Amino acid sequence: MVLDEGLNEYPIESAELLINGEFVFMENLTLDLLRRKNLYGSKARIKESFTS
Repeated sequence: MVLDEGLNEYPIESAELLINGEFVFMENLTLDLLRRKNLYGSKARIKESFTS
């Protein structure tokens, strides 16, 4: 999955998803996983991280 910001795209592997009013950290995100858990279209917080 990628975060699409116009001309820029950033790979997304983990995020905090809003589930039942609380943010829950989830890793190894795929569209299939979101669909299976009925979370497709959920709101999420994505924190920027830098690796060197």
